[in-house]
Amino acid sequence: MLHGNNKSDEEIELAIKEGFSKIVVDSPDEPARIAAIAHRLGKRARVMLRVTSGIHAGGHEYISTAHEDQKFGVPLLPAGVGPEVLEIIDKLGNPQSASNAASANDAVAGASPSADTSSESKLDYSVKYPYDMSHVKVSDEDRELAKAMNAVADGPALAVLKDIYSRQEDLELVGIHSHIGSQIHDASAFIEAARRMMLLRKTFYATDAYIMPEVDLGGGYSVAYTDAEDSMDIDVELGRLAQAVASINKALGMPAPVISFEPGRWIVAPAGVTLYRVGTIKHVTLPKGTKDEAGNPISERTYVSVDGGMSDNIRPALYGADYTAVLANRDCGGAKDGNGNLKDSMLARVVGMHCESGDILVHECRLPRNLKRGDILAIPVTGAYGRTMASNYNQALIPAVAAVSDQDAHLMLRRQTIDDLLDLDVS
Repeated sequence: MLHGNNKSDEEIELAIKEGFSKIVVDSPDEPARIAAIAHRLGKRARVMLRVTSGIHAGGHEYISTAHEDQKFGVPLLPAGVGPEVLEIIDKLGNPQSASNAASANDAVAGASPSADTSSESKLDYSVKYPYDMSHVKVSDEDRELAKAMNAVADGPALAVLKDIYSRQEDLELVGIHSHIGSQIHDASAFIEAARRMMLLRKTFYATDAYIMPEVDLGGGYSVAYTDAEDSMDIDVELGRLAQAVASINKALGMPAPVISFEPGRWIVAPAGVTLYRVGTIKHVTLPKGTKDEAGNPISERTYVSVDGGMSDNIRPALYGADYTAVLANRDCGGAKDGNGNLKDSMLARVVGMHCESGDILVHECRLPRNLKRGDILAIPVTGAYGRTMASNYNQALIPAVAAVSDQDAHLMLRRQTIDDLLDLDVS
């Protein structure tokens, strides 16, 4: 699957040659580019359209990706049309309103009031937009749905879908894609986005008589980086989402699509642990009135410098992500409280080696007071957006990656060397 808001022709050509399952269209000009490359290669590219649904979700502005003012995707609604026009789909998508939902589909789908509007009913391919709303039996709810569909039909996303569909010789329209953000704890925002995607799918069927087979709802399921955080309960929340998808499609008189997801962080992040070697340990006296993250007054903070930093984990500096750290190379000894925490510990901030005040890996954690230079700290949950976002800032070397199991350990990626950096200099 090829994503990206600024794909090169070379990347698109590679994806088509290698038979990628999908290329995600991210801007109105891409269908023509992808079609031209596919035509030259004598192949048919499978594409989806990424749609910005207008749903705001995610733990930070930089990881909220479906609001209107950002670089990803094509907007669902025309400029100047507010989201209130879509409120009807929340009514229809509510299982409690199922009895009303069936009748709401009648006029919009062009069916008689007595027609079967279940998801198993036969779809009428003669139905076309715009709808004749002069029918005497059209209800207020029907009119609201028609108004919502008309707005979507006039939007940028549907225009791009039409462009893709017009290039069937070179492009196969697989479906639509929505990614609303990251570190999302429950399904509520996913449900809102899914309902909007199903409305777009219904509207495109009404305008072009084509049922898109797949809807990709992206990823963004939260993981717990510290003990104070929670991860999404996948079983519960995806159950809610499945029910909502089934309900809105039944209400719209549409067969349910294939639903796909991209839960990369949720799978990979907990699998990674980064190990750092402790260097300088500096005890800093703080101004009167300073408090820790819990609001307790503190007079001292210990800065623990390690042999890495923002060059191998940019997330804390980029958007204030929280992590924790533990001593990994020895048992520090000492008495523990009822929760298993050391009584003789110090408030520490784990910082990197770079020339940046914001080069912080762990803003606040408790570490053994007998921590010393050469000790190894482990920072868990670094399998996602860690090494993949690493850089050679300050000419730092990118660390190795080892695979570890109960039975074995082996090197996967070797450590970068100074020679690796110097080899790039051809001047």
